[in-house]
Amino acid sequence: MKLKKNSLLIISIFIYSIISFNLYAKSEWDAKPFDGSLNTTRGTISSKYENGFYFENKEACRWATTQWGWLKPNCKAIDAFIINYAPNVDTTVISIPNNDGFVKYDDWYEDDKKSNIDKIWTKLKKMYALQAERMDKKIEVVRWLVYPTLIEEKNYIFYAFLLKIDGKEVPQIVASILDRYGYIEFKIVPRNLTSSSSAIEYKTAMISALEIYKPNQSNSYDDYVKGDKVSEYGIFGVLAALAGIKWGKAVATGIIATFLIFVKKFWWIVLLSFYFIIRKIFKKNK
Repeated sequence: MKLKKNSLLIISIFIYSIISFNLYAKSEWDAKPFDGSLNTTRGTISSKYENGFYFENKEACRWATTQWGWLKPNCKAIDAFIINYAPNVDTTVISIPNNDGFVKYDDWYEDDKKSNIDKIWTKLKKMYALQAERMDKKIEVVRWLVYPTLIEEKNYIFYAFLLKIDGKEVPQIVASILDRYGYIEFKIVPRNLTSSSSAIEYKTAMISALEIYKPNQSNSYDDYVKGDKVSEYGIFGVLAALAGIKWGKAVATGIIATFLIFVKKFWWIVLLSFYFIIRKIFKKNK
């Protein structure tokens, strides 16, 4: 009886693996297992969880242009494209690092902090209003899900806010790691997080997404030495740039209409994960 049950289990797993692989093949996307380390422009990203995947540059561009509506020149901004690699993280796009100089924290602790964040919020709403008009969609910037936050001991700065696109709620997470020469932007697509999720849940997902990154030797924030180039616009310039907003002398580096990231989900990656797990099981049994 036990043998029969085991046989049925193996058969069902085998059938499921075939279905998973066929669905993956039909998806026509060349996702590679993220099970080691990948070099980025100023650092390295290393997998910490099983079943993660990544797109190489050409495939990342193909996805971004066909599924998110990016223009091909925007693909130059992609440094890494990782999928399903951390808890509550669907996808992350890591941008080519900013080189405008070392960002000091001084302005974060000044009295006009709240008013500066309010200005960024107002500009953010105007930007999406223009985008909605261009795309003929109803887009509403609803509220902060996580108020702009600096985690100084990790050199992280991030925020999350809620969009409504044609009535559908779409969370946005944007984060940055500050280093010796500027900052590295992370656009994070959350999974299983909604407008009802707590700020702690969003913060946990963000940290999981960013902690895979390690700067190259002598490139970290703490490696700054006197004489290095210093950014002219500070923390609020970074916050604004992450949203695609110009702030003082800072150039708007964020990609407008990042909400398109959430239109297409990597549902097939879940099936692909099962395929690789099952393949390992069969190899061990053999």
